[in-house]
Order: sequence, then C-alpha cells, then structure tokens
Amino acid sequence: MDIFEAISNETRRRVLQSLQTPKTFSELSEELKIDSPALSFHIKKLDGLITKDEEGKYSLTELGKTALEIINQVNSGETSFKLNPPNLPLILEYINYVKIDNNLLIKLKEEDRKLIIKNVETVEFDEVNSSLLNEILEKIENIRNIIASENILLIINNKSVNVENIIEKENKEDNKEEEPSIPSSSKSFFSFLKHPKFYQNKIVYNNKIEFKDKMKIELNGGVIKIKKGNPYLIAKCRDYSDLDIYPDKIEGNGCELLITYPDVNSLDIELDGGKISINGIKINNLNLDIDGGLAEFEIINQNSNITVNGGKIDGKITYMSDKNTLNLNLDGGMANLGIFTPKDMSIISSSSSSVGIVNLPPSRPGNKSLLQISAKADGGIIKIKQSDIS
Repeated sequence: MDIFEAISNETRRRVLQSLQTPKTFSELSEELKIDSPALSFHIKKLDGLITKDEEGKYSLTELGKTALEIINQVNSGETSFKLNPPNLPLILEYINYVKIDNNLLIKLKEEDRKLIIKNVETVEFDEVNSSLLNEILEKIENIRNIIASENILLIINNKSVNVENIIEKENKEDNKEEEPSIPSSSKSFFSFLKHPKFYQNKIVYNNKIEFKDKMKIELNGGVIKIKKGNPYLIAKCRDYSDLDIYPDKIEGNGCELLITYPDVNSLDIELDGGKISINGIKINNLNLDIDGGLAEFEIINQNSNITVNGGKIDGKITYMSDKNTLNLNLDGGMANLGIFTPKDMSIISSSSSSVGIVNLPPSRPGNKSLLQISAKADGGIIKIKQSDIS
C-alpha cells in the first residue's frame, strides 16, 4: 500500500490514527462508526500499513507508523505534501470500432500519456508513424480484429495479448491493385482464440455508500451503470487497489461499478475510456467529461456541461426548470441527443464548428421558461433533436 494513497482517504486516516492502540475489528467498527463491509474494504486497502496478530487485534506496521507521522505533521501544519502522480494512460475499451491515427498519438505524446486498447471488436491503424506508435502504445488485448500494415503489425506483436484475427493493409507505397492478404508469417505473431478472454473481476465492494448532494465519479477504463435508488455500490475490480471510495467521490481503474443513487443536485463524471449508462435520475447539474468512451443516459436535468474527446454519447434529457442550459463540446467523436421540453419553453440555440457537423433545434420564443443550447464541434458530429412534452 502506498503511504500517500492511504493518507489521501479520510476514513483510512481515521483507522491509522485509531490504531495507535491495537484494536479488534469490532472495536474499530464501534469507535469509528463504520459498518463491517466498509471497514473490511479499507482494511484491505491498508495492507502493509497495518497487521493482525494471533489475538485478532490490528496494529500499525513500521510503514504504518510512518504514515501516521505524516498525517500528524500535516494536521499540525508543520509541513505539507503535494501528490504528483504520473499521467494516466488513455484506455479505449468496450467500443465496437476504433481507428488510431497520428493525430491521437501526437496528442498523447504531448500530454505524456500512454495508450491502452482492450475489449474492442475492431481496431484499425490508419497510416500511423511506426516509431510514434511504438513509443505511445503500451498494451493491446482482447481484440477480435486488427487492421494494420505489416510494419505496424511487427510493433503490435510485442504489445498484444489475445487477438483473434488480423487483416494486413497495404503500405502506402504498395501496389494498390493487389488484394490485401494475411501472410502466414503475420498470423504467427498472434495468439488466436475463438473468443477473446476478458479479465475476471471480483467483487471488492458490495454495500451502502454515503449520500452527498454533490458527487464525483472518476473511471479509467471499465463500466459504470447508475440507476435510481438508495445509495448503494457494487464494485467489481481486478484488485482492491483499483477502487477507492471517499464521502463525495468514487475512483475506479478498470472496474465495473453498479451504483444506485437518488436524485442529486450535482454529479461530475470523468470517463477515460470505457462505458457509462445513467437511467432515471434527476440531476440538476451534470458535468460529463468523456475521453475515448461511450455514454448512454436518460435523465431529468437543469444544467449540463458535456465534453467529448474522441468518444460517443447517446442521451435523452428532459428539461422542466425555468432556466436550463446545455453546453456541449466535441473534439472528435459523435453526440446524438434527444431533448424534451414543455411546448411553451423558449429555446436559444448557438453553435460553432471548425471541421465537424452540428445540427441543433431552431431557436424559438416561449413564455417564462428557457433552454439555452451551445454546441461546438472541432471534428465529429453533433445531432440534437428537440421534442415537446405536454
């Protein structure tokens, strides 16, 4: 367990502080007012910082004592710590088709990020620079079809796991009248399977979560499903280290998160590859940031700020408040939204596009209520269709 990951979570800080005196599980639970499933989760996350003796009492290890010392120093104002984690890779996952080009690779290089592609039906490499791809591509796995030229296949060979089919494209200088073929030498580069093997996630959390009127969810690859209900989370991850839970934030890395949550004032979601679906919740303020992923939702909303960088969204939004806004920024990808408003709601639409296509409902006058739509496309397609509700 990394010390700074431990002290970044308030619940785990409280556990470490409590264990200045050894305690049993039940004593910890009673003192900290934490139910058993949640406490079990955080104890597993503190592996290496705490230990359990033969009598069933937990105590601090030497590393745990160091973590506690840092906590006490920060609380006393003697010093401060700033965490600077390395830039996370872009994970493209659970998408039917992905095309990789030099523009994406150059952008990732500028951001000092790697690229991981997994659980995708078809991946096509479109005349990419082989040296740049070799530098940026970290891993490619669980792919049904790969389409690439021979020099790119040589690079992918060392970074791929579980690829079912490959289709060799002609190099740009090749004779374009010849039909592409799959040489036997290329076939030997890959492990062929009838079906890709996906990671077997295990349940790492299955319990109630605290309700906050402002919630944030960050997922780096994986799946999020949110539907209306009492605050509850079922999380499947490869390891406990892939999930972290704070009072007002959930972080996951390659996890499957099933969340039930009541209507909420503010919901912020950052999706870096993967898929999210939201159904049946009223969200007054939605901030959705998608970097290479898929989002599907059906919500009641007042204010939405949606940013899509190389992904796809399909959504239905109902607006019922007096003042409503929809701001959509698309940098490659596709956005297809259906919006539903009262017949007498005013609509003001504005758009800008440098390369992409934007199709918005026309502006119209109304009575007291108003919906302002602002859409910007820098490559990609935005389609927003409006329908009246009685």
